[in-house]
Amino acid sequence: MISIESVQAGLHQLSERLAQQLAASGQGGQRFTFHAFRADGTSALASIATARPERLADRIAYLFRERLETIDPGFGIDLLMLSAHRLGAMAEKSAFLTSTIEGAGFDEHEASLLADKINARFGQTVATVRIPRESHCPERDESTEPFQGSFADPGSTRHNPGPRPLRLLTQPEPLQVMAAVPDGPPKRMTWRRVPRRIIKAEGPERVAPEWWKLSEKRGRTRDYYRIEDDKGRRYWVYRDGLYHDGRGSEPQWFLHGFFS
Repeated sequence: MISIESVQAGLHQLSERLAQQLAASGQGGQRFTFHAFRADGTSALASIATARPERLADRIAYLFRERLETIDPGFGIDLLMLSAHRLGAMAEKSAFLTSTIEGAGFDEHEASLLADKINARFGQTVATVRIPRESHCPERDESTEPFQGSFADPGSTRHNPGPRPLRLLTQPEPLQVMAAVPDGPPKRMTWRRVPRRIIKAEGPERVAPEWWKLSEKRGRTRDYYRIEDDKGRRYWVYRDGLYHDGRGSEPQWFLHGFFS
């Protein structure tokens, strides 16, 4: 009969045996299930998933650490079982995560292991990646999706004409702006009823509408500015529309993101 104090030790033993079997076949698992069969005939299970095939015993046991709390030993446990699913081939060697350790480039495998640890602790969809999309519009030029074991090819990312915030607002928020000249950067702005005095401005970065899309038929050109107020806070703002462009009322200003 196995008590809960022995469950973790049993998991380590099973992880080592399973790792040997996977190594012999040159494979790794992307989903692992740990069964605990109780003395009263009932059972409990815990499972983990990895973004890429895995077979290192210590890592498998580590990812299960947060899940073992869900196993109730009841009156004792008679049998433990660990199984691997979604098998796939895997490389024999992994590199370091950063070039500061080995002098090599970014290693996707080690990054995947970090994502697995985050998901094992907080939930399977917590770790996300950004996927580049073909769009001129900043809020549509990438999407955030659950990490599935791969990263975007740096060579396939779109051209970035200038510094942009890492995160944008879900929806651009309207501003009240006063500029020195109509088509110039803001000198003062009011956001969420709080006035701010601007002391620095860079730009504009001009973003044209995607005229080939029906939804953008009446779209307006945007002029983006990187600005800083007298408190040292930095913003990414844009003027939606050009003066006398024949596309409606006077241009409007919006706040789209923040710089750290």
